[in-house]
Amino acid sequence: MRWVWLAAFLYLFYPTLAFSTPTCGQADKVKINMALQGNKAWFRGLSVRGHMVEVWVNAKTDEFVAFVVYPNKKLCVVDMGAFAETRSLLEMSKGDLK
Repeated sequence: MRWVWLAAFLYLFYPTLAFSTPTCGQADKVKINMALQGNKAWFRGLSVRGHMVEVWVNAKTDEFVAFVVYPNKKLCVVDMGAFAETRSLLEMSKGDLK
């Protein structure tokens, strides 16, 4: 359900982006909106392609949104879902890492 709010936010503030695939916007504004909705950055990693990949999770709803953030601060939503299981690498056994 949260992704609907994100899409509506992007549609209202970036109408020309509403028809693009994937949905993109200014990284700072989208991240502020996500935080205001109760989402938190759970994973952040630097891609070998030179952009950041971030996964934000809402602890109350277990929903997640995956972003790609480019060096020019453009953020694009690449995936989202209704179930997120967050685990620390420290909590995982060595067998889970193989």
